Amino acid sequence: MKHLLKKGISPLIATVLIIGFTVALAAVILTWGTSFTKQIAKGTEETTETQLACAQDVQFDVKSACADDADGDGVADGVKFIVENNGNRDIVNFSVRLKITDTNVVSGSVGSAQIARFGLKTFVATAADIPDLAGQEGSITEVTLLPVIKIAGKEVTCAQSVDSYSPAIEGEVLSAC
Repeated sequence: MKHLLKKGISPLIATVLIIGFTVALAAVILTWGTSFTKQIAKGTEETTETQLACAQDVQFDVKSACADDADGDGVADGVKFIVENNGNRDIVNFSVRLKITDTNVVSGSVGSAQIARFGLKTFVATAADIPDLAGQEGSITEVTLLPVIKIAGKEVTCAQSVDSYSPAIEGEVLSAC
């Protein structure tokens, strides 16, 4: 039998290869880590800006709300509400929640509900705006509004800036306009 002499790579070459792999791996991790950190920082900045704007610049009050009979037939066609914007930012829209009973709440948004800062405006929400409202306009017990503002070109709902209007007696429906 013939004796085969096998030789491996020298320790110097092995050390150079290990260092080369380590440097390459470190470069890949640093590149990924830098972009990951930038994405996290950008997301945190946007969230902080939104929360600050909603907390400091958005202040509004629902002055009144009533069941609106636009066509005069004695049946409510929608909900009319008056909103005063007391904040430093324009409100571009409202998300509306209309409570009918404790277990029946319809929601939607009011078309073209823009209100300038320090403005007062009357809006009417109808079944055209909130399809689930159809036939229940005269049964509403509470109106809740969530403002929508624009930040950096994006529309953002300020969920922490909420205002409601309901009749003085709990469980009563909104009065006719």
